Amino acid sequence: FRASDHTTPSLTTGKFLIADGCTQANSVVWSQTVQVQPYTDYVFSMWGVSVTTSSPAQLKVYMNGLPQEGQLALPSVAGQWKQMLFKWNSGSKSQVEITIRNQRGEASGNDFGVDDIWDIENKLAKVADDQYAELTIDDFKIIFN
Repeated sequence: FRASDHTTPSLTTGKFLIADGCTQANSVVWSQTVQVQPYTDYVFSMWGVSVTTSSPAQLKVYMNGLPQEGQLALPSVAGQWKQMLFKWNSGSKSQVEITIRNQRGEASGNDFGVDDIWDIENKLAKVADDQYAELTIDDFKIIFN
């Protein structure tokens, strides 16, 4: 397998996490506790890529042990990056444990990469349902529908 990371598409300088999926479904891929402001809206974003064409991973994000909406079903095309993006609120918490789990448990295939994991404060104004808003951070544009 040869692929570049999502941030800097260069085979010699970029880095990203590559995981060999295991046979146990719902296994932890990555976890980290971060500080947050209580009662604040945040935007979570990550990118995933299949590194094999068989049994692509299905990644799910948990905040303090609670599953978040949707999952990132990676494509069966190796090297094609796909983004997961959602908004969430910290509630009364001043820190959050972010955990990424692989919902697929298969020995063959099920190998993937993860890059550009972000959890940033949402400073967007609420937009009407039929409009969209754009947020640009470090030259990355995020569009909310």
